[in-house]
Amino acid sequence: MIKLPKKIKVGGAVYKVNLGKETENGYVGYHDYHNQIIKVATTHTGDTRHNLMILETLLHEVIHAISAIWLEDKLSEKVVTKLSTALFFLLTQNNLMLREIKLPKKIKYGGFIYDIVSPPPKEIEMDEDSFFSTTNDAICRIYVKYSDSDAPFYIKSLFMKTLLKMVMRLHGSFSDEEVENIYSSCFYQGLYQVLVDNNIDTLIYNEYNKKVR
Repeated sequence: MIKLPKKIKVGGAVYKVNLGKETENGYVGYHDYHNQIIKVATTHTGDTRHNLMILETLLHEVIHAISAIWLEDKLSEKVVTKLSTALFFLLTQNNLMLREIKLPKKIKYGGFIYDIVSPPPKEIEMDEDSFFSTTNDAICRIYVKYSDSDAPFYIKSLFMKTLLKMVMRLHGSFSDEEVENIYSSCFYQGLYQVLVDNNIDTLIYNEYNKKVR
């Protein structure tokens, strides 16, 4: 069985992670904001769950925690489910190098391979909301602009914001309103913090690639 973190830091909160059986109503995961507990089932209907399914459930409940801490619990169960499946696929396919200034050369998602172009050509304009990046889905390119003096947190948190919008568009199940609400919020900062502080991105990427080798 895969080993999960015993505790997960989300903003200023520290959640205890409990492993066990599914709940009485068949849920395989549960987020308890008031008691700061995340429950993840390792079995379902008597059968042992696959490690990757356990990790996806962990990510799902972590997104609930991010919503509770950073967004006043505004994300519905439906949106959290879509986000967890979309982001899980991104994290299995890519080493995002979130703790380094260096950017990956390519990003894989849903059969597409996006080239990361940094610095961008002079004629490319960055998105007005960040002045950090812009994505051209028609030619599968992500243009990123930053300074050598910029801190890794600044670069990689905004890079996560860029990827977040990309995967929501490519996933196809998010409404325009959902994309805008999530993209314009501070969700990406919470997501970046939780992934980095708890090594969740590395845990998912390594487990998936161990299985497919």
